[in-house]
Amino acid sequence: MSHRSCCFPFCGDSRLRDTGRACALVVCVLAMGACSSATAPPAPPDDGPRIMMRDAETGSFWNARGEAISGRLLGGQLVPVASSHTAYWFAWASFWPETSIWGDADPGDMYSGIDIEGLERWEIIPDETRDSIPPLEAPSGLYGEVQFVPSEAVNLDDDDIVLGLSLDGEARAYPLQILIQHEIAMHDLAGHDVLITYCPLTASGMAFERGDDWFGNTGAVYNNNLLLYDRRTRSLWSQMGRLSINGERTRERLGMLPLYQGTWSAWFERYPETQVLSRDTGFGFRDYDADDYRDRGYPTSEDIWFPQKPGLDHRYHPKAHVLGLIGATTVRAYPIEQLATEFGATGVINDSFEGQPILLIYDDQAGTATLFSRHVDSRELTFTIVTPQA
Repeated sequence: MSHRSCCFPFCGDSRLRDTGRACALVVCVLAMGACSSATAPPAPPDDGPRIMMRDAETGSFWNARGEAISGRLLGGQLVPVASSHTAYWFAWASFWPETSIWGDADPGDMYSGIDIEGLERWEIIPDETRDSIPPLEAPSGLYGEVQFVPSEAVNLDDDDIVLGLSLDGEARAYPLQILIQHEIAMHDLAGHDVLITYCPLTASGMAFERGDDWFGNTGAVYNNNLLLYDRRTRSLWSQMGRLSINGERTRERLGMLPLYQGTWSAWFERYPETQVLSRDTGFGFRDYDADDYRDRGYPTSEDIWFPQKPGLDHRYHPKAHVLGLIGATTVRAYPIEQLATEFGATGVINDSFEGQPILLIYDDQAGTATLFSRHVDSRELTFTIVTPQA
């Protein structure tokens, strides 16, 4: 073996020219090293988060926010799936009776959604007077006020449930202790005019882009679910239906924003910079520790307080929580209890939906799951959990 035939250029060193065996040894050792480094998986960061994932394609490491924290894709960001939200099973199945369930074969049928043409007046059921459940807004308007405070200024327990919204580097948390008594909050976040909604009857938190519209609470329900009105035309809007079902703007839709619904501890762990909706809403007489739904046993009972159609789907307990995903032609439900049984503490599902690769991250500490696209920089990534959980 001569130095001219060696593939390593530094073997032209005069000290190795006269010994083919030495050059061969260098080639062998270096080749072994190259092979070893090519096959050995990269080590996770020493100070990695509680939930950490690795993608198989580049070996990069990712956190539960969908951020690449080390590796070739460092600084990359998974895009959250906006068209998903949490709700009670009975409510999800009533709005989307054609729903598929994770783990089952998709039915392949197009969903129908709300039958506006067949909507009967009796299906819109008065419960309270208009805006007797007062919305919160900023700047301060007709009713309550939206104000945010630093996380250290609030006294939330780890397992208190919050809605969480992160847009363009700004994060906000909305404790359900407050939203149960207001159901609607409107404000600006990172240049977006947002509408935050929560319906205690269906346990559905949803966020929307509201444009220049301001909304109020009709005090009525449709399929046991929050029914809003816009102040400009007085058209009626279904929260879970995501559209106007009556009035001048019938069939108009609201654009959804990706919203977290889970424990305060998991949200704060992911977004320690978050600000939190303040109890200083202008309603000093309200007891935000009170919860009439909890006190009456509603979240655990099989009771449904108002009529709905279609009837109950008995595959799950009516109040079982599901993460629902809405597509262009199909819908899918991920039952949270089923995910907990499957994964225990944490887990990921590399799924696809309507031909698009999606990632589900289940977190037992959060009590929920979140969805992201698996497309990054024209790559389709496949993820695994790499951190052991206590």
